Amino acid sequence: MSLRFEQLRAILILLKKISEVARLHNLNESTIRTIKSNTNSIKLAVREAIPTSSKLVKYTRDSVMVKMEKLLVQWIEDNNKKHIGMDTRIIQSKALSIFNQLKEKSQIGKDKEGIGGK
Repeated sequence: MSLRFEQLRAILILLKKISEVARLHNLNESTIRTIKSNTNSIKLAVREAIPTSSKLVKYTRDSVMVKMEKLLVQWIEDNNKKHIGMDTRIIQSKALSIFNQLKEKSQIGKDKEGIGGK
């Protein structure tokens, strides 16, 4: 059984009874006891796995791209329901079309905000 890092971290941080932690994460009590007894080696392994020169990187996605992906998925699902054949070229073309339309709409919205603003 493999646990996600977040689960391990939460288990190490929690200072509750072993049975409560096990119930909270849907794990056996023996798994929690093993993690608790290996706390120091787990922390050391995590520290060694993360390079000391690494920095926190925050990646934000363009809202137009996110909207385009959602609309594209809806379009693909709709075409699948209608048994309309699609290939990569058609999907890419539709994605570009949706993206350009959304980008144009977002530019128009920004222009209107600028007209009435300070």
